[in-house]
Amino acid sequence: MSLGKSALPPSAYFTHGGCEILRPATGDPTVSTWKRVSAYALAGGRAMYAVDSDMWGNDRYGNFTETFTDENGAISGTRELCPLVSGRFVPTLMELFVGLDPVGNTLWRGYTKGVFDTTRGDSDGHSEFSRHGTLVLEYSKNGGETFKQALNVSNFAHECNLKQRIIVSCGQMVPLAGGHLLFPFYLQDFDRTDSLTQLMVLHAIPDAAGDYTWKFSQPVAGKWDNRSFDLTESSIASLADGKLAIFSRAENNEKRGVPPYKWFAVSADGGFHWSEASPLRVAGQHEIFSPSSCGYAVNHSSGRLFYITNFFHDRTVCHGGGPRYKLDICEIDPSSMEILPESLFPIDGQQQDEIADLAISNFWVFEDRATGEIVVDTPRAYAHVMYPGDIDLRRIRIQVKVK
Repeated sequence: MSLGKSALPPSAYFTHGGCEILRPATGDPTVSTWKRVSAYALAGGRAMYAVDSDMWGNDRYGNFTETFTDENGAISGTRELCPLVSGRFVPTLMELFVGLDPVGNTLWRGYTKGVFDTTRGDSDGHSEFSRHGTLVLEYSKNGGETFKQALNVSNFAHECNLKQRIIVSCGQMVPLAGGHLLFPFYLQDFDRTDSLTQLMVLHAIPDAAGDYTWKFSQPVAGKWDNRSFDLTESSIASLADGKLAIFSRAENNEKRGVPPYKWFAVSADGGFHWSEASPLRVAGQHEIFSPSSCGYAVNHSSGRLFYITNFFHDRTVCHGGGPRYKLDICEIDPSSMEILPESLFPIDGQQQDEIADLAISNFWVFEDRATGEIVVDTPRAYAHVMYPGDIDLRRIRIQVKVK
């Protein structure tokens, strides 16, 4: 079912390095593997810490399993994060992400914790969980064996007089020089139906005592054709000139006046203030079109900047959350912040025997320390059949060619 090498067009930028099954389909009609988020556990070596999530209902709730892999990539241990009640996992966590601070040799994770009201439908349960859940950041000094809470982000946001709820969704922790850490979140006001979600970056600034000073950035503004729009699911990258870029999505619903684009903004002061969001374009051509799905930026060890998401050249194809039946990688020119057109390369995509509702989108990405390969962990799901028990979790390797 995966995209074979022979089916891929030749590229001067990338080579498809193959696919392996990380977790096979469960066969259980009530539970499906959904996502793996992972990071190197320590500043040196190849040991990794990951968290696997299984689907419960129609979103990412349920069993979260910590997975430890050794220097050879073999699983050395697992540990459940959620409790079992009457043989079933109780949904208590949402949208967990991880990241490594190589300066402090410290592993971080962030997630929203709470209790999912199983008497509500999926949509209402999701909203209530986000409305009342508590966002926390934790750190580990021993490769994920034990974690301590660093910050109750929800409480800190309240202390900073932020009226909206602060939420994590498909985020990435970004370490800067000197141990300065960036955590992208978004804000949502559940008491107003007309409110827009706003991107905001939380800064952890190390001090002389070995602790952190915490500060929020100014929000990232989205505006198109003189109307504001919401932004969410962001990814931050460093640029060669010292600036930062944040990539994000909107709801991309053209009935509401938002074109189906991916968006980016730039900061010249280390991520405290951001330019107004602009659509991502293909150099010398046009804006690139994309559904309301997440994307990840990759600062590669070669010094190049890559971006991965669901891309399409046909504007009429994209509407709202779909389609997601192919996943692409591209290189961004950091001087113009445009996609190099010849770099667009398919990572995975719909096969002849698959329906258009294929969703290759809830993925995670990191660079292999030893090989320099870009590693993409993704489920092959179906957007309107979310828990048939036949979703497997795959790892795809993309080799970066030297230019």
